[in-house]
Amino acid sequence: MEHSSKPDICPTVQHFAMPAFILGTFLFAWAIWLVPRWLNLQDAIALRHWVALGSFAPALMVLVLQFVDQQARQRWMQGRWLEDLLLSILAVAALYFICLPYASSTPFQVSPLGWGARVILFVAGGAVLWMVLRQVSLPQTVKGWLIWITAALAYPLLMLAGWGIWALATGSAQIHSPEGGAGRFVLTVLTSWVYLFLFGGTLGSEPGWRGWYFSRLLKHQPFWAAVLMTGGLEALWMVPLVFNGLNPAVGSLWQELAYRVLMILLHAVLLGWVYVRLQGNLFPVMLLRAGMLVTPLFIDFTPLSIGFLVILALGLTLNVRRIPGFQSG
Repeated sequence: MEHSSKPDICPTVQHFAMPAFILGTFLFAWAIWLVPRWLNLQDAIALRHWVALGSFAPALMVLVLQFVDQQARQRWMQGRWLEDLLLSILAVAALYFICLPYASSTPFQVSPLGWGARVILFVAGGAVLWMVLRQVSLPQTVKGWLIWITAALAYPLLMLAGWGIWALATGSAQIHSPEGGAGRFVLTVLTSWVYLFLFGGTLGSEPGWRGWYFSRLLKHQPFWAAVLMTGGLEALWMVPLVFNGLNPAVGSLWQELAYRVLMILLHAVLLGWVYVRLQGNLFPVMLLRAGMLVTPLFIDFTPLSIGFLVILALGLTLNVRRIPGFQSG
C-alpha cells in the first residue's frame, strides 16, 4: 500500500511552523546562493554545488521542524535510524558518481573547496532522502506502479507532442541528442533524470513546497489560492539564481525572470493537482517534478508547448473539485 504520511508537530511548534519554514527556507538558500558571489568566489565547480545545496532548503527546514518537537523527534529516531541515515548518505554519494560522467559536465577531480561542497551536498541529500524514504513505500499493485510510471513520463511526453507538432509546422524545433547513438542517448536521459531528481531541486524542494507548505495551505485556502501562494513564494525564492548569474539567462534578465515565474506557476498547478488527486502521495509528485527538470535538456520548448501547459493548468484548476473526497479552505 503506497502512502505518504505527514509527521505531526506539537501545537507550540505548529503555531510558529509556517513563518519559520518560510524564513528558514529563504535565509538558508539565499545565503548559500549569494554569499559566495559576494565574496567573489571564483571556483565555478564549488559554486555549482552550492547552488544544488541551496535547493535543499525547503526539505531541510521540514526536517528541522520535525526534530524541534520532542515527540516527533522520538518517533523519527526509533529503530535503526542512524544506520539508515548513513546508508542514505552513501547512496546519494554513489549515485552522484555513477551519474556524473553522463549527466553533468562537472569533472571528477575538483579543488578542496569543491570536495567540501560535495560532502556537504551528500550529507544534505542523504538526510532528505532518509526522511522521504521513511514516509514512502513501494506500490503493491499494478495500478500503483502505473501511477508512478505515468507521473514520470507525462510531462516529457506532453512536451514531446508540442515539439512534434511545432516541428512539423515550422521545421525549427530540435531535440538535443548526445553523440554515441541510441544507447548513449537512453543512458544520458536516465542518468540525467536520476541526477536531477537528487540534485536538481526535486528531492530538495518537493518535500517542502508540496509535501509540507502546500498541504497546510489547502486546509485554509481554495486550491487556486494555495497554488498561487506556493508557486509565487517558490518563484520569489528562486530570484537570486537569475539575477546573480548562477542560472544563466537567455535574453534579458527580466525576460528570463518572467519566463521562469510563468513556468513555476504553471508547474505548481500540475504538481498541486497531482498531489491532491493522489491524496497527499508525494512520491509521484516528485517523479513528475523530475520529468519537468530533465525535459528541457533534450527537447526545445516551443510556443505550442507552453500553450499546452496553460490550457492544462486552467483545465485542472477548474475541475479540481471533481476529485473524489477533495476538500479545501
